[in-house]
Amino acid sequence: MNNIKVLGIGQGKLVPSYRYRLKEVLIEFQKVNVDLSLFESTVSSYPSESILKRIPWLVKLFFSRIPLIIKQNDYDVIILQREIISTLYTIERFFNKPFILDVDDAIHLNQRFKSIDKLARRAVAIIVCNDFLAEYYYQFNKNVYVIPTPINIDKYKSKHKSIEQKNIFVIGWIGTSSNFSSLKLIEKAVNKFLELYPNSILKIVSNKDPDFQIIPKHRYIFKEWSEYEDVEDIQSFDIGIMPLINNKHSQGKCAFKMLQYMACNIPVVSSCLPMNEKIIKNSNCGYCIHGYEDEWISAFLKLYKNEDLRKKFGENGRQTIEKKFSTKIYTGLYCKILKKIQNKE
Repeated sequence: MNNIKVLGIGQGKLVPSYRYRLKEVLIEFQKVNVDLSLFESTVSSYPSESILKRIPWLVKLFFSRIPLIIKQNDYDVIILQREIISTLYTIERFFNKPFILDVDDAIHLNQRFKSIDKLARRAVAIIVCNDFLAEYYYQFNKNVYVIPTPINIDKYKSKHKSIEQKNIFVIGWIGTSSNFSSLKLIEKAVNKFLELYPNSILKIVSNKDPDFQIIPKHRYIFKEWSEYEDVEDIQSFDIGIMPLINNKHSQGKCAFKMLQYMACNIPVVSSCLPMNEKIIKNSNCGYCIHGYEDEWISAFLKLYKNEDLRKKFGENGRQTIEKKFSTKIYTGLYCKILKKIQNKE
């Protein structure tokens, strides 16, 4: 492919979609003649909870984004991960360069004035991370492609636990506090398991303490999330969990939490939503659970009592990541789409 200049516009340097679907693939893109430049926002795209602060925020945000209108002329293609101003269709109307709408969540459920739908109609291509999102966007645009969020397999890898660590059985969860509602669905099940096995503990890696209603403070560890320590935290788990509320928001998720566990050779226990269920069945890397109590406890018990099974599930998960979800594979699929856009110009 001839050299192509691409501008990636995310929502902030710590926002997962930006980190994993753009920033983590920079090196891979450079290897295939794609000059990917990233726009890192200095002003959050999301409004303050305080109504009084929203007007000055909106003014500041709008003027911080105006340079993108001029900056676009230096590039061949733009990758846009959602509206430039959250839930609104604004500056995008002034784009004269072809842009890809890259989506890894059900952002269309929170749009205002059909903002996402308008972007979908104008996009030269739409790249989503699962079939649920593809089905939604296909009604607006026929150039819809499914490319799951990738894992950097050089960064995410297994690590042997020390003897001291092996004496403690760790059920682990990593994610933002906005997903605590899903986590707390299995609080009762986790607490029952912790009561049965005193050498087990729950570890939560997030931006704030979940403040459980049932699980006592001394039976879980809260570790504040850090982009420099997240892999090490996952490596400390014996099993990784991904409970989910069965609704449209969850169906729009891309199982990324689960993929992170798998990349580190950690067996998974997840709610049976379509993408999670498909991955678990195809890779034999853990258990897919219906409901929120008895089946979870049963899965915990099986994995607690059988180290060989945990090892087998972990190895299967890692192999699946290497074959289907690495940044190299992601970049190759993305480049085919960029080549199509380039050839049409």
